[in-house]
Amino acid sequence: MIVQPVAIYVPGHVFAIRDSGHPEGGSFAGEEQMEAVKGPMYTVRAVPEDVTAERLVEIFSVAIKEKNYPLYLDCILPDRRKTRNAESLARYHWDLHLERFAELYVHVTVDPAKVEVIRGFDEKGEWENYFLDEAQRATVGQISEALVEQATVLSMAWDERGRQYGSPKPHFLRRVDKGRWYIENYEQPF
Repeated sequence: MIVQPVAIYVPGHVFAIRDSGHPEGGSFAGEEQMEAVKGPMYTVRAVPEDVTAERLVEIFSVAIKEKNYPLYLDCILPDRRKTRNAESLARYHWDLHLERFAELYVHVTVDPAKVEVIRGFDEKGEWENYFLDEAQRATVGQISEALVEQATVLSMAWDERGRQYGSPKPHFLRRVDKGRWYIENYEQPF
């Protein structure tokens, strides 16, 4: 005998409906209404395209604190969440972050970002451009790879008594061709 569940109902606890067309395989009863109730309570609803590295780490912590999973995923580098295993790992670390905010700390502050070019040609780089004239800079800019920048932002977590929890933790962010910043090491605690 093979059983194909259509719905799961535990009186007083849960009612879930299976839907093969749904991206997650189904939904819980009242999920849409709950999102409508929670939506106006979020302090940050989306990541702006011109977000700074420091602000992205702040938004990331707010997404976890306010239990906004779609915003949490939007902060993470898309390459780090391409496959099903990557999505599962993101969900695993989401649960760990939620547990830490519930039990260990309540607030996060960030230091200014330290940005460095890890690939490509940086027009503002003082030492790399010191001996180049304008024509040489233009030539190097044309033949170089896409500009990839990495920012390191240190975060400090604070408990309910205002004491720092642990030591400052580094968060590595990446952007390509002056696009939007994304968090690379999302599993790093605060």
